[in-house]
Amino acid sequence: MVRAAQALRRIGVATDPPAMGMTLSTPGRDLAGSLDGSGSRVAREPWLDRLVRLRRSPRVCLLVAAIIVLSVVDLYLTLMFLTHGGMLESNPLARIIINAGSPVALIGWKIGTVTLSAFILLRARRHGVAEIGAWVGLAVLCWLGGQWIGYVNHSRDLHLAAASLDDQYMHNATNGQWVSLAPGMLAP
Repeated sequence: MVRAAQALRRIGVATDPPAMGMTLSTPGRDLAGSLDGSGSRVAREPWLDRLVRLRRSPRVCLLVAAIIVLSVVDLYLTLMFLTHGGMLESNPLARIIINAGSPVALIGWKIGTVTLSAFILLRARRHGVAEIGAWVGLAVLCWLGGQWIGYVNHSRDLHLAAASLDDQYMHNATNGQWVSLAPGMLAP
């Protein structure tokens, strides 16, 4: 790296941050710096400013907490729809677990995968790859939340149609994506 900087200086390319129009930041000062080299602070939302000031480790912890909350909501909605008429399940692995007929297996699988993912992300929380992984995980769960919103909005029509048909017909008509659990399976 030092050799590259020396070679660039020899041909007249500035390699020090102030000469390149950037400002250096120190802990506790403006981390955004100046994009135009004028020294003026870049305006942004206060919540974004606080997020940028957080160090990586607490940021990853917040992202993992959000992933856990969204995963619990996903599990709750899945169990509610499974026990109240059934639902279309696009995830082939989840379909296999649901078709086993045990909500305990589904709950265990969900808790296990989320716990393992959270453990890995928290263990590596000081590294950039963990933050990227946490953002990707959160983005996937936000997308899934959007899918749930659409599914909930259309579920009344789907369930009215499914009520007139038996589960085996729905299973065959949806290429195996229709899954359900008996309503009393969640009761203690």
